[in-house]
Amino acid sequence: MALRTSKPTFNLREKVSELDRPVGNHGAQLMRSESPEKSFELVRAGRKNLLINGSCQVAQRAALSVSNSNSSVQYGGPDRWFQYFYNSGEQARYDFKQTSVGDSLSERGFKSAMHLDVTTADTSIHADHSLWTAQRIEGINCDHLRWGTDFAKDLTLSFWIKSTVPGYYSVVLAIDANGDNRYITTYQVEKKNTWEYKVIHFPGHKSVSIDHDNSVGLEVKFTWMAGSNRVADPNAWNNQGNKYGASGIDLANIFSSTSNNLYLTGVQLEEGNTATPFEHRSYGEELALCQRYYYRHCNDQYESIGAGLIYYSGYGYVSCYFPVTMRTTPAFEHTAGTSGAYTYQVLVSNQALYYHTLGTDTNKDSLNMAVVTVGGPSISGRAGQAFVLSAHTSTNVAFNAEL
Repeated sequence: MALRTSKPTFNLREKVSELDRPVGNHGAQLMRSESPEKSFELVRAGRKNLLINGSCQVAQRAALSVSNSNSSVQYGGPDRWFQYFYNSGEQARYDFKQTSVGDSLSERGFKSAMHLDVTTADTSIHADHSLWTAQRIEGINCDHLRWGTDFAKDLTLSFWIKSTVPGYYSVVLAIDANGDNRYITTYQVEKKNTWEYKVIHFPGHKSVSIDHDNSVGLEVKFTWMAGSNRVADPNAWNNQGNKYGASGIDLANIFSSTSNNLYLTGVQLEEGNTATPFEHRSYGEELALCQRYYYRHCNDQYESIGAGLIYYSGYGYVSCYFPVTMRTTPAFEHTAGTSGAYTYQVLVSNQALYYHTLGTDTNKDSLNMAVVTVGGPSISGRAGQAFVLSAHTSTNVAFNAEL
């Protein structure tokens, strides 16, 4: 008996044409990838932003009013971002704070930004002065970049900026705390009072490595002022300490008027030569990342600092545990009062006692907790008694382990 089989007909010309369907440049790269590792690298899955709080969600500190120009790191406003005046004597002053971005960037998921608000103008910048907003990255968070080898990874910086002063601005990527080995480049703000998206590429450094430790590995500096002695040739890695702006370019002066304002958000530093969409982390994740470097334990009156015991020496001891392990044993920050302006309240044996200052027992401090001390004549005779320590007037208690 003969059997017949049949197959559905198809159009050969149509099938051949399917081979030419576009897959895009990125799709073509994926199709040519030689290994799962390479495909993963192309997809750029997982955590990618080396910077913390790039969307400025977290602001544990109050706004910072820069009222002096001493060469020192000054924190305030959005967490992890600090201000630095290089050299002293500059007239320019400003406030640095967290602010709302308004509706213009809401569709991209941004609600907050860092805001530089000029309060004292300076139309003539001193040749030796410079000022910048920066964030430092721990060396142990840079291992995957493989700097100091032939496999060094390039980096891409992307951000949103709005300024009342259009023109050219400088940005710097520096290696380690000293930061003498740096790459200076520029970008242009084209329109006044308009959010603009900027992308900057930094080549990986094949001859200089980043230390594997909890000190500064990389530092990103947004330069707002650079005198003529503080500029250097841009777009190359060089040992050029104390240089913060690009030479040969007429840089904008944001401090030309007290009416000037500058806003920055969506700051992302990632591996590779492509700026990918911003990595929006949850507020809880971003807060925990920030608390490795700064933890605000108490920031208003009547908030409890903790419960403890009074030791025979006449000091009361309170254990304060941190929500995350801090980068290093932190410095203790607290508000100090004066006579007649009590700051902290001790509740012991149904009695309220008031004191001006606190301290810590540095022999007992660690990366995970600190022992806060309070002492005074009314405590010395109460050895062995339990007490509760709290803020009495507007105050703050914090722990600082910033880079």
